[in-house]
Amino acid sequence: MESSLNVRFWGVRGSVPSPGLSTARYGGNTSCVSIQVGQQGILVLDAGTGIRELGKATAAAGDEIFILLSHAHWDHIQGFPFFIPIYQPGRRIFMFPSLLGPTSICGLCQKAKAQGDTTMGCPLLDQMDGAHFPVHSEHVPSQPRCINRRGDELLAYAGFHHLTNRHESPRGGLWLQDRERGQDGRLPHRQ
Repeated sequence: MESSLNVRFWGVRGSVPSPGLSTARYGGNTSCVSIQVGQQGILVLDAGTGIRELGKATAAAGDEIFILLSHAHWDHIQGFPFFIPIYQPGRRIFMFPSLLGPTSICGLCQKAKAQGDTTMGCPLLDQMDGAHFPVHSEHVPSQPRCINRRGDELLAYAGFHHLTNRHESPRGGLWLQDRERGQDGRLPHRQ
């Protein structure tokens, strides 16, 4: 029996959110897509300003959330501090910064690596440093977990069978492929 697949685009704009009448047709939020397969958790692709609306829609559900970033540019992470589920104690949120590879701009990841720490931070939490956002990442009640090893295995266990590969682009990026359906879901970086 095949499970239902629900894909929703919460944000499709690049660089700058543009709410208003002129963007009403496609929306004014920056990059965020959610994928839900049956009753499994929610796979979130990018955390632009669209993730705020996704958070409002899923706050009461309590689903596990898995966040993948195509890359760490501002328009792909700027909505994360406004994502309601991160403020819910006990909410299970998993982030996968290691899929960005060695070019990740994450300072916490680099510091943690240098100190031999295997529980690295990620670009989503780096922006929550007190200077750029008033809530520090260590005070987020859900305490999101950054998965830096065997991320594909955790996602497969949760029902998201995919492959990630680097996208051929000047600054890199990721693309995903659903193994079961053979569909591509490319998340390229565009300059």
